Amino acid sequence: MVEVIEMSSAGQRSGMEVPLGAVHGWLNPTTGRSLPMSRQLLRTTLLLGVMTLASRATVYAQTGAAPLEIGRPSFRVRVYNDEHVPKEVLSAAQKIAGVVLRRAGLQAIWQECTVGSLDRDASCCDMHSSQIDLVLYLVAQLEAHAPNVDGSALGYSIIPDNGEPATMAYVCYSRVKTLGSAFSTGELLGMAMAHEVGHLLFNSNEHSCRGLMRATWPRKDLDTGHQEEFMFTSEQARHLCAVVAKKLIKDLGSCDASSAAHSSNPASK
Repeated sequence: MVEVIEMSSAGQRSGMEVPLGAVHGWLNPTTGRSLPMSRQLLRTTLLLGVMTLASRATVYAQTGAAPLEIGRPSFRVRVYNDEHVPKEVLSAAQKIAGVVLRRAGLQAIWQECTVGSLDRDASCCDMHSSQIDLVLYLVAQLEAHAPNVDGSALGYSIIPDNGEPATMAYVCYSRVKTLGSAFSTGELLGMAMAHEVGHLLFNSNEHSCRGLMRATWPRKDLDTGHQEEFMFTSEQARHLCAVVAKKLIKDLGSCDASSAAHSSNPASK
């Protein structure tokens, strides 16, 4: 969950109507510094990239997503645009969220799953969720889905208390849209989406004291338009890559086990 607040000189909240600063360079992922990666993690992610190329080729063909970048663990986000966010705004948001995640060493595959959408592919949206499938709802009223959430929160992630993987999050488009700022709606929406994806991958509602995963995004940081303030930290990036790599291995292991069981079943021959 993230909220945008303005702090008064006394350190008290003075509301969420914040004139946000313009951010430059969001759509150019090549301009940022590369995050350090250990040799072991590099070997693991390269291997996983090769292993998943064939298994995910169908997804890329169906969704029109960018091809998998070898070395980047990938995961899919099923997007339900219940609030009917304009296509151009959602596209910009997904690009920006993608930039943030790529800077952390990951690649998100955005799958349009809105019921009634002409772009919806039932074969992808209705299939059984795997270890690396997340679900993101864009909604008008966050309180309808999370009654106890703070009134200024932009999003909310459901984190199971039984240790099961977190897979579902909400982002309130109406709250993002009414911020009224020089910071475009698409940019802010993409940052909020990346923040909630971070909660799901971390499997935690905890926040950090700096970077994208802060509980609050102060006005002063938004006014400066400094994109580095809205990225995952280096430590978080390493953790996220390890988490997604582990999920990929489990997912591939489950597929292998399922295939073996199918091939040994006489009824399948």
